[in-house]
Amino acid sequence: MKNYILNLYHYTNDYLKKIILKEKNFKINFFTSIKMMIKGFKSDDYILYNLEKNDPKEYITEIERWKTRRINGKYNICLDNKYIFYEMFKQYVKIPQNLFIIKGQKYIGLNNEKIDEKHIFDIIKKYEDIIIKPYIGGGGKEIFLLSYKNNNFYLDNKKVNEMEITNKLNLCENSIAVEFIKQASYARKIYKKTTNTIRIITIYDINTNRCYIPFAIHRFGTQQSVPVDNFCKHGLAAKIDLETGELSYAKSKFSKNIYERHPDSNELIQGVIIPNWNNMKNNIIRVAERFPYIKYISWDVLPEEEGFSVIEANASSDLDIIQIFGGIRNSDLGKFFKENKIIR
Repeated sequence: MKNYILNLYHYTNDYLKKIILKEKNFKINFFTSIKMMIKGFKSDDYILYNLEKNDPKEYITEIERWKTRRINGKYNICLDNKYIFYEMFKQYVKIPQNLFIIKGQKYIGLNNEKIDEKHIFDIIKKYEDIIIKPYIGGGGKEIFLLSYKNNNFYLDNKKVNEMEITNKLNLCENSIAVEFIKQASYARKIYKKTTNTIRIITIYDINTNRCYIPFAIHRFGTQQSVPVDNFCKHGLAAKIDLETGELSYAKSKFSKNIYERHPDSNELIQGVIIPNWNNMKNNIIRVAERFPYIKYISWDVLPEEEGFSVIEANASSDLDIIQIFGGIRNSDLGKFFKENKIIR
């Protein structure tokens, strides 16, 4: 009985936060909002998925999306904890090097040794650009760039002094510093003020004992999302043709616009082909198949001029970044969710 009450409490609490109290980006009729919530959607989904014309039954609801975190069970930590992920996967794929951990206003080296502020500034000077981010969680929260150029320090490309960096780092809790990786020229050309990553989903097929990719999206930052490219921070998303690596038009979570060109740089997005796409795709599948007990992986991949790096991986993915291009309930990803009893 106690467990039932606890489960009911957590379910209700998450429902309130993720559905009812979710920030709304569109003005939607009150009764339509209630109708969406009853069906398990966020009210904004009515606009994003054009549910006035499209059948809601073709889409995965937000409640169902939330349940996808059950798929990997206890193995979620292998992906969600950035430090553990790095240690597990670094021998199989290129991952930006971990540099130090920030915990309780203390700096800890990779061999568990304490390091002082002077060492931190030496690290920034050595690498010139480093990223600070939480080592648990996602969504682009509390991520920032520290740089050293022309004998000056910068925070997200704004000139600062050492005290300002120290104050910023003191606000971090359970964060990790990693080396900054330069992106491929095609992505930098489209938008150079953010690192523009690819979200690749791999799923494990129990019938064939193989992994495959049901969906991939290229994200691009905007002036509003700097310094990250995250969709939930006003970034853009373009669908990737899995066979050719060609990009579709891009869309935003905050408007109904379609962007054939980047709205800030005016560079073409639609029709651009990702260099070495097949090599990237096949290598991600190869690595995923080394961990068959982790059935659902959401990879954040950074194309480089030669090859690619995996920035991080997660145990789930927001689905609005996928479903803005159409419902996926009857897609291969939807079938995978059905096999894992996430949807009916």
